[in-house]
Amino acid sequence: KATRAFRGIGGVLAVAMVVLCSILWLVALMLVLGWKLDFFNVIVLPLLIGMAQDDALHIFERWREAGPGRLTMVLRETGGAVFLTTLTTVCGFSGILFANHRGLQSMAWCAVAGMTLALVAAVVLLPASLWVVDRVRLARARPPSNT
Repeated sequence: KATRAFRGIGGVLAVAMVVLCSILWLVALMLVLGWKLDFFNVIVLPLLIGMAQDDALHIFERWREAGPGRLTMVLRETGGAVFLTTLTTVCGFSGILFANHRGLQSMAWCAVAGMTLALVAAVVLLPASLWVVDRVRLARARPPSNT
């Protein structure tokens, strides 16, 4: 699937947008909440990158398969799967929130927040962008009206 999605610039932009927004939002949250980047929570960054790109890739590829105007169906089908994979990962890291170790707690907070932000980017930001692309494509496909 990945090779098909990356044949054009659209797949690359979709995945990059979700990954970059997820990381930027997490960094902004860390700054606002005063969280420090340490050895433990830096381990979460590759996981966040992988999860965000995977979510974006699944939604983008399903949208491409379905065609213009089918975004609601794509979100209903693929969005549910993306939500469940994120939920299971968040639940796994949530158990570490109660550890008696500051480093592990830091890692868990970053993972829970980062995965949640990646989900938001994948099921809100990406579909909003795809909706705009859909509208442009449908407008171009419509024959011009003679007035």
